[in-house]
Amino acid sequence: MMRSILKTLAPTMLLAALAATSPVAMASAGAGDLEEARRLTWDQVTRDEGITNLRNLLAGDSERLEVQEALAEVLSWTHETRPEAVELLREVLARDSDRDHARLLLAEILSWDREQRAESERLYREQLQRQPDSIDARVGLARLLSWRGDMNRSQELYLEAIQRDPADPEARMGLAEVQRWSGRSRTSLRTLRELDDQARKLPGARRRLAETWLALDRPARALAEYVALLAENPNDEATRREIDKLRRRLRPSLELGVWASTESGDPRTSKVEALGFPVVWNWGSNGDWRYHAGAGAAFFDNAQGSTRRTSAGGGVEGPLGLRVRLRANAAVQDFQDGDSEFGGLLDVRVAAGERMEFVFGGRRRAVIDSRLAAAGETISGVHYGPVYETAAFMGISAHPGNHWDLSVRGSTGSLSGENIRDNDREALFAGFGRTFRSGRVGLRPAYSFTYLEYDLDLSGFPPDDLGGDGVTAPGAGGYFSPERFINHMARLDLWWSHGERASYFTGGGLGIQQVDDTGTQGLGSTTLSSDIYLGARWRLSPTVDLKARGSYQNVAAAFNRTRVELFLIRRF
Repeated sequence: MMRSILKTLAPTMLLAALAATSPVAMASAGAGDLEEARRLTWDQVTRDEGITNLRNLLAGDSERLEVQEALAEVLSWTHETRPEAVELLREVLARDSDRDHARLLLAEILSWDREQRAESERLYREQLQRQPDSIDARVGLARLLSWRGDMNRSQELYLEAIQRDPADPEARMGLAEVQRWSGRSRTSLRTLRELDDQARKLPGARRRLAETWLALDRPARALAEYVALLAENPNDEATRREIDKLRRRLRPSLELGVWASTESGDPRTSKVEALGFPVVWNWGSNGDWRYHAGAGAAFFDNAQGSTRRTSAGGGVEGPLGLRVRLRANAAVQDFQDGDSEFGGLLDVRVAAGERMEFVFGGRRRAVIDSRLAAAGETISGVHYGPVYETAAFMGISAHPGNHWDLSVRGSTGSLSGENIRDNDREALFAGFGRTFRSGRVGLRPAYSFTYLEYDLDLSGFPPDDLGGDGVTAPGAGGYFSPERFINHMARLDLWWSHGERASYFTGGGLGIQQVDDTGTQGLGSTTLSSDIYLGARWRLSPTVDLKARGSYQNVAAAFNRTRVELFLIRRF
């Protein structure tokens, strides 16, 4: 019976075995094994298993170039195995120069290494000669050129790719990146918003949106994109680090500070030493608006004694759309001798295009050139000061190139104080500079110009200068106020960071200046001016920072000002 059954089934079993070992069936099974191995490499948990399966498939049939390409692609994802990936792809092309995917993959991998970008460019151009309409080759070459700093040609290639295939997301994302690197972040945002809904959810699109929002100083919007990106790939450690940095930046914080300053001069009049203790609480809303409230006390000393000033106030800063940014604050200052005073600032910035910004606003602030000006003094039973400036200002800043900047700002206003004559003041500030960056280091040589003009010279002190009219002799006011002051200064600023835990900055300037006041006939002789500063910020823990800064300023040979400050910042 059994023998009869086997005799009947034998032809069927033989046919099935022959079918299973036919080239078509074996290729189908091999393709399935290849796809399964590739699928395993997509997850970090099973990646090693997938790589092992790919190696086994290649060992079983070394002629399967598609397996060799797949293995090379996975090995390129880590720095340690990238050289092996390059050798595998070179071998593939040596055996079959018509494998376009291998050529493009090798060109992309080589482009990641600065030393091998010349070969990468050659491979991309070779592919474009073979396939003039290749989007992948055009996008890859555009990306490579942008890394080499050729932004104009890179943008041209991206636009050519978009013209050939308007729906290609890689070309549009690459173009947006070049636009942001070129200082055109708003244009970059518009380019990314032209992606369709599906493409906008791609990891590359979300990451570039986040980077663009950061360039526009919109950290809350950037954080939302990074959070969405991490939700799609919880193992993305680079995204997780960006989220941690942004959440730290947006946390509420408490700043406890101390500052001290001293100005040279006559200990009885113009010399003043000051000590302050500010406390500031910072917080934000769900968006990119930030708020602060604070209070503080300051003490101003000279040979006549000490005067206390206390203050309390708050402020707000944030965007109004994509082109307008508002900053405003107000404070009430109460003096040990004299009435309370109000100070504040309104600063509105309007972007005109990508490389130009207008600023305008108004301010009321104390003048801290002496104890009389800063906090007021009572002399022979009469109280003088303090002195406050009330002014309107406007200006323009521009970035004519990727690294150049220039700005011009002017203001007009008045200075007044108790028992002190009203005085008008006009000011003009201008300058330009060029920024150089290399890794974590930045350097900016610059030039600055300052012009000040006062109606009256009120640099005198009572009772000696009570009779001065401010035109032929200094009047009582206690602050630097020549008829004209002109300063030209060459500057150099330097900053660098040491990882995420420390950053440092320093700089200074050396210039020439001229003063026209009651003691000169027109502009006086040229003298030197100078200033220097040094600062640092340290991260003491994930929630605590320490910030320090010191500066020295030599102004018009009239006084030297030295100031140091220290702030402890606790984030919650």
